[in-house]
Amino acid sequence: MHERTKRVTIDSGIIEGFTRDGVHRWRSVPFARPPVGKLRLRAPEPVQPWPGVRYCHGFSYCAPQQRKYTLLGVGKYQPMSEDCLTLNVVAPEEPSDGPLPVMVFIHGGGYILGSSATPLYDGAALARRGCVYVSVNYRLGIGYGHAFHHPDNAGPAGASEYQDVLAGARYLQKVPGVDANRIGIWGGSYGGYLTAMGLARNSDVFKAGVDFHGVHDWTQLTDWVAKPKPRFEKGDYEAALKVAFEASPDASIDSWKSPVLLIQGDDDRNVPFAQTIDLARRLDAHHVYYEEMVIPNEIHGFLRHISWDEADKAGAAFLTKELQPAH
Repeated sequence: MHERTKRVTIDSGIIEGFTRDGVHRWRSVPFARPPVGKLRLRAPEPVQPWPGVRYCHGFSYCAPQQRKYTLLGVGKYQPMSEDCLTLNVVAPEEPSDGPLPVMVFIHGGGYILGSSATPLYDGAALARRGCVYVSVNYRLGIGYGHAFHHPDNAGPAGASEYQDVLAGARYLQKVPGVDANRIGIWGGSYGGYLTAMGLARNSDVFKAGVDFHGVHDWTQLTDWVAKPKPRFEKGDYEAALKVAFEASPDASIDSWKSPVLLIQGDDDRNVPFAQTIDLARRLDAHHVYYEEMVIPNEIHGFLRHISWDEADKAGAAFLTKELQPAH
């Protein structure tokens, strides 16, 4: 289909994207100030408005990581930089009578790799269902060096990276044409963990979600919170366990109100299947609506194309249903 340019005005300025195959696309739109210089490793700050038109036709930077993980196509790699707090938007071309629901997608990668520009995360199928699809980058990667890759309060040590996800959602709530009361969230693996964090801590922002083989209790993963070997210097293992649990979605189950679809293969060797079982029991106890999709004999990175296809269709159908406007 013929490609056309599409300009819109948001709080921070004018952005130009393009229209093709029934959807509008804007790529690498900043949602926070570049986290560089004095802002390095700090909580995200509001984006500064830009003059003129910002051209958002292509992907800019992803977070620093091994180059092999930034592949976008044959011989084509995404550039890397610490200036990576951007999001991509795919919206239906068909005009709407009112504000549209938004689905925020969080990529996985074990906190060492990944990008929202990965072709698998395109989102056009959801946009054609009448939803605005937004994929968000967050800070990660060994390219930052040890100080960034092992900060004092990230992952099981405090979940500080969740600030980037929440900042992206707060930014979206102010964008014209977005229904701030119909924002969903979807993520896989580490993105599934951040999805569950969003639903557990901020059901006021994220009204529904798809948790794709995410982590729900860091204390059950010995690779991340390993018990120290016997030695004179014991360290404070009990305190570390407490922090790890408080950085887990399970710790905020009391404030989890939004419906969720849980998806996982029952032969997952990266995130134990017991993580999903345990969360389902907790949701039951708190009377939170959820659905499950268990894929038999499937591992963490699905081996069969049909598994990805069925999971994607189930996720899209669930969010379409749960983000319907209130009557």
